[in-house]
Amino acid sequence: ELGLEDLVAARTRLALDPAPGNFEAVFAVAEQWLQAQEGAVGKRDLTDFHDLVAHFESAGRAGLARKLRFALIQVLEPAAPGDTVALTELHRMASDAKQARDWGLVIACLERTLSGNPDIEEGVPHIDWMRIASASIWLERWEDHQDLVERMAGRYRDSPKAVALERTAKAYFASPMVDRNSSLSREILAMAHRSVVMVKDDTDGLRPWMALAAGMGEYRMGNFPEALQFLEEVEREGALECRAVALPYLAMACRGLERHDQAAAYLEHAEKTVGPFFKTFGERRESTFWHDRSFAILALQEARELFGNGNEDKP
Repeated sequence: ELGLEDLVAARTRLALDPAPGNFEAVFAVAEQWLQAQEGAVGKRDLTDFHDLVAHFESAGRAGLARKLRFALIQVLEPAAPGDTVALTELHRMASDAKQARDWGLVIACLERTLSGNPDIEEGVPHIDWMRIASASIWLERWEDHQDLVERMAGRYRDSPKAVALERTAKAYFASPMVDRNSSLSREILAMAHRSVVMVKDDTDGLRPWMALAAGMGEYRMGNFPEALQFLEEVEREGALECRAVALPYLAMACRGLERHDQAAAYLEHAEKTVGPFFKTFGERRESTFWHDRSFAILALQEARELFGNGNEDKP
């Protein structure tokens, strides 16, 4: 059985002799070491492992480095009682992958976290659901996105928590491939509307988020006046990320109603609000709620294409 000292020795050997064949040999050692861990990877182990992966990358062997990261994901056990190392590591790896725009690795990490921790609290979905939805849209994996949202709807359709309904709706309606004639679309729109009703006496600033999900849903269903009603409320009362997601939808909804001057004004406002996100989106210090900034960028790019401005810079 391989121990940590074998992994360190393999990296040292590679540093002394970086011949192409040695990379393959050390890769095999690293894989065997991971398989021997059986879900009990410690912090020190992870440090040495990532040092090895970084060495692969610096030597131009990014493909092998990526394979090692995927192999590590498979041995991390986020559901282990009292073990926060695996969950912390998976979120750190997902953040690094987002920084590198490796959306496939983001999804792999976060699907693993959900296998052990699907809820923040009972009946409330972890934000990793929305992060995976965002990554699926970036990759245009429409079937995977549909499967994810069906899982969310199945888990949270009867939740008494407004945020559960809102997060399900936002994850779904962020996709431009929504089928407005499907029963799933109608069901999730109804969930969004229920979330708004649940916070009618809101004192915690939650209502704009619920109105955002409902407005996105109404837009996707082709109900532009209803979409404007919800989204204009978001623009008046929402926090920065909430408004940022709403503004491109406001522009697109106004365009659908042939209110072209108003649509152009909203698009300009969206550019000014969402534009700065393009510069910070790849930084590690990015907001914990980066999925909302991602939804805003995706919506702005969709609006640009709808308005014929699709050649703008992309993050």
